[in-house]
Amino acid sequence: MDSFYENRKSQAKVVLVGAGVSHAQMSFGLNVATVGLLGLRKNRQAKEFTYGLSSALDVDGHSGSLGVGIAYSDWFYISDEAFEALKFDNIVGKGVSADIHVKGTTLLYGKSDIEIGLINRQGNYKKIVDVRDIQVNGLQVAGTSVRGRLVRGPETLNRQRQGLSQF
Repeated sequence: MDSFYENRKSQAKVVLVGAGVSHAQMSFGLNVATVGLLGLRKNRQAKEFTYGLSSALDVDGHSGSLGVGIAYSDWFYISDEAFEALKFDNIVGKGVSADIHVKGTTLLYGKSDIEIGLINRQGNYKKIVDVRDIQVNGLQVAGTSVRGRLVRGPETLNRQRQGLSQF
């Protein structure tokens, strides 16, 4: 059976906070600063692990938002292949960067599309996660994105989400 129809167990969660002027259809953008957190877990009962990534003072349009963007997603399901590709052993110390996009307008809460891709040292890109209509909380006009080197992040995203819920 096609893996598209299989029940998935692995999950991810995204938190992005950015300020700048960029948009997916623009070939130019100015990013003041964007910070992202990517949480992963093998299943609902498993302990989560987190990556952090950031980008600042970029003029390439790869990171940023239209104005100020804050987006944090609920847990969403990803394929086991995506989970394996994103494990610490396959990322940390290997010069791997990520490209994370949360697309769509969100005013406090709504649904957005989330894409996560990996970029190796040679600049080769591979889309790992491409999900649609994921529940997202925050405030963003057209979307928020970040491209940066993945580093081991805080142990859990729950603390970050509680802090962001004040917005």
